[in-house]
Amino acid sequence: SLLNRMCPDIQYVATVSQFSTKLIQKSAFIPQIIMNDTGAFFIRWIPALFNEQVRKNYELLIQRCPDKIVTHNEHPIRKEAQVASLISAFISDAIHPSPYHTDPVKTSSDKDIYNLFFRKEPFRTLPLTAQVPIAIRNWLSNFYFSKRDHTLYLMIKEEGLENFSININVGMENKALPIPLLTALKTKNTTLRSALLSNISLLCSYIPCLATVIDTQKAALLNFESFGELFLKIFPIMQVIGVEVILPKSLKNALHPKLNLKLTSKKKTQSRGQSLLNLATLLDFNWQVAIGEKIISPEAFKQLLTTSRGLIRFGDKYLVLEEAEIKALLKKLNALPEKLSNFDLLQATLGHEYEGAIVSLDEPLQKFILQAITPSLPQAPPCNLKAQLRPYQIKGFNWLLQNINAGFGSILADDMGLGKTLQIITTLLHLKNNNHLNNENQALIVVPTSLISNWCKEVAKFAPDLTISPYYGNKRELSATSDIIITSYGIIRRDSKNFNEKSWLLMIIDEAQNIKTPTAAQTKQVKLIDARHKIALSGTPVENRLSEYWSIFDFTNAGYLKTIGHFNKHYSIPIEEERDGHCLERFKKITAPFILRRVKSDKSIIGDLPQKIEKNQYCSLTTEQAALYEEVVNNAWQSIESSEGMARRGLILKLITSLKQVCNHPASFTKKKLNFKTSTAQETVIQQSGKLQALQELLSEIELSEEKTLIFTQYVEMGILLQQVLSTEETRIPFLYGDLSRTERDAIIESFQTSNATRILIVSLKAGGTGLNLTAANHIIHYDLWWNPAVEAQATDRAYRIGQNKNVMVHRLIVSGTFEEKIDALIQSKKELADLTLGKGESWITEMKPSELHELIALRKATTD
Repeated sequence: SLLNRMCPDIQYVATVSQFSTKLIQKSAFIPQIIMNDTGAFFIRWIPALFNEQVRKNYELLIQRCPDKIVTHNEHPIRKEAQVASLISAFISDAIHPSPYHTDPVKTSSDKDIYNLFFRKEPFRTLPLTAQVPIAIRNWLSNFYFSKRDHTLYLMIKEEGLENFSININVGMENKALPIPLLTALKTKNTTLRSALLSNISLLCSYIPCLATVIDTQKAALLNFESFGELFLKIFPIMQVIGVEVILPKSLKNALHPKLNLKLTSKKKTQSRGQSLLNLATLLDFNWQVAIGEKIISPEAFKQLLTTSRGLIRFGDKYLVLEEAEIKALLKKLNALPEKLSNFDLLQATLGHEYEGAIVSLDEPLQKFILQAITPSLPQAPPCNLKAQLRPYQIKGFNWLLQNINAGFGSILADDMGLGKTLQIITTLLHLKNNNHLNNENQALIVVPTSLISNWCKEVAKFAPDLTISPYYGNKRELSATSDIIITSYGIIRRDSKNFNEKSWLLMIIDEAQNIKTPTAAQTKQVKLIDARHKIALSGTPVENRLSEYWSIFDFTNAGYLKTIGHFNKHYSIPIEEERDGHCLERFKKITAPFILRRVKSDKSIIGDLPQKIEKNQYCSLTTEQAALYEEVVNNAWQSIESSEGMARRGLILKLITSLKQVCNHPASFTKKKLNFKTSTAQETVIQQSGKLQALQELLSEIELSEEKTLIFTQYVEMGILLQQVLSTEETRIPFLYGDLSRTERDAIIESFQTSNATRILIVSLKAGGTGLNLTAANHIIHYDLWWNPAVEAQATDRAYRIGQNKNVMVHRLIVSGTFEEKIDALIQSKKELADLTLGKGESWITEMKPSELHELIALRKATTD
């Protein structure tokens, strides 16, 4: 990573900064008042060392601290003091208010104390204020124990039905089990004895009755009411400050009331084949309160609250009625809906949870749900299908049919290259064979323009009994005699009226990320088309953020995930920002029947696919590139520093684009016209770019093996430059990009796939990143990177898919010492949520702090040739 290339001292300070940030996030730090050399008092923030994990990490930092990270009067100080000073500085900067913050105190004396804690201002004592620091120190002592090598245990026992006893044991490092306090106090170690007495004094300030443990050498006794106060208010504090509270099993398992939604089936749910979409007519629901295994009505629970609070007996168990918890539960009870929609009930049955309530299903309903989501008799693929389906493809075909029969939409999200198109064709052929699909009940397929020909050829190849008509071109007409109409997203926008005038049996959208933006006109138009059944295909249903998933899901099952605002509040924010694992699991449960995803890396899915080998190919800037790189950074930096908001973001993205172009080739940025007329002129152009030199060397090696190569670039002008450099008088290298006609595109793809004469194909990332089948290639070269793993994978999978019989080599060209290398290191270190790719393209760079951004774009001098 970038940090690993820094000097050891900087790496260490960064580690302390990360530790301090974690302390702040977990509220695991406390104030300490100390006096400096001038006699003034000030606050230092220290880790809460009573937490074992915090203490271990703190001690590790002390062990690894360099000698002179922090000095005093140019002399080194103790390593522990150095670490404490660093942590305090980081925490102080984080918690001190901004200059524009209005102080909440009025009087001058209060203001002095406020400034001591929150504005880094020392407290200078006067005769009238001399006792203030002592009072503050005594008050702060309630927040933490002194550093110790022992642990205090509060031992709680039941004494009959109405009383409890509390005793104190001490855990010692040299003892296997805790020993009684009185035994520990007999130690000859005066330091240990003093620490024990100090800690016991602090305990007694929280629990006064503990004084009797020392005075009488017996456990302290409390009645039920007094113990309840300790249990609810004091014991949680004990846990925080490092005192272990050992409870009897009955109190460990104390009950808490929880909202319960009881779902029961009606008699008519006994028959198979009824749709889950009619749940409101198939079951009854009741709101209840669950207390352990006992279920009571909301009215009975409210009646219980009129006489009970705190810790109470409930049968032979204990029930905790904590005020904040009860308040939240009553708020939910008072706002319970009288009706639930079919989608609400479906989410409740699938997720076993609804709006924080536990959902319980009776046995007949459980059986019905299982039947409804399990195919009764798997269908064999149509006998007139001209293809041999793999087992997972047969499963996908049956899953699609099952959802169609149940009235649900589907998202087929198989990894790119696993044959989503073939599974759809199989489903369409089955529908035609069973007289569901015909010229009166047509299917509509919407794809990117580049895939129209591919779909038509696949249908003709695998299901010649299906008729398909493209709706495309200047003289386009909707065929009245075809089973399938296929068109593009662009045509859908322009000819919306034609598609809205009829109802379609089935609507399929390929590369469904084309409707990932809910507010886009294209997305809205696609969703307006009336179809009885809807299917979305996408190898990457989430490219950037979960709202994209909502948009696609809203197409297939409109209304199921409610509004985008509701979705963001209940799923996007908890999963993406808070990394709420429980929320993610609930989300997977409620969407599982409607999305099917298999990945190529799973050998149980596809065991005969060759390996994909990824390799970073590092290269250097030429002298010309290095000078241009620094010039671009210097020219842009002043404007970025003086801007903010959207203007700043725009300038940063412009800078990143410029630096990419410089790294690719100087002419890509300067737009200077180049001479390609002779081989000498071409060689001159190559020598101007370190990346282009690396590409030439790589292609020379591949040429020896007579294998084919795809070169991806996101810039059309760079693709044209590569085409001119790599072409010879005998062989012109083809370039596939968006401005080509469909006929030109088809001819290029056909030639590359079938002709040995075409060994290299340059592809625009936007035009060829999705849908295409280019398995003739087994070398992929990413000339410039998009910094979004999902987009990069889409391009790679043009070759790494079913039909590929060679190992695929993926070469990623990266210029050493530049922002390219640094961004790649950052991305590789932050990959998470494997099934939900939550990167943000390049927009995350615009949110960097100025220091982080400058470090990212700064050029390391050792990168030039």
